[in-house]
Amino acid sequence: MSKSTVAEHGMQEALKEEVEILLKVDHPHIIKAYEFFEDDFDFYLSTELLLGGELFDRIVDIKRYSEKNARDIFNILLNTVSYLHDMDTVHRDIKPENLLLVNAEDD
Repeated sequence: MSKSTVAEHGMQEALKEEVEILLKVDHPHIIKAYEFFEDDFDFYLSTELLLGGELFDRIVDIKRYSEKNARDIFNILLNTVSYLHDMDTVHRDIKPENLLLVNAEDD
């Protein structure tokens, strides 16, 4: 992310907080962040590689989920949000576009 974009939108503190949280959390259903660094123009965040794409795209592709698959996803989501809340952290933008799948075979 470019430093100029972050500055233009007044996102310096929000970016700093989000990176601190990502580097601190350790949960099997939260992307693992390894390193945050910057150069003169950009910020960089190194994370684990997730190849499954967004849940939103998966929903569009398969058109409907079985009750079991929907229930499994919802249980994972509730467990993950509970973990964040236990850490006094609130995710303020939960939506299918922000939920990533580990690989293309995941439902």
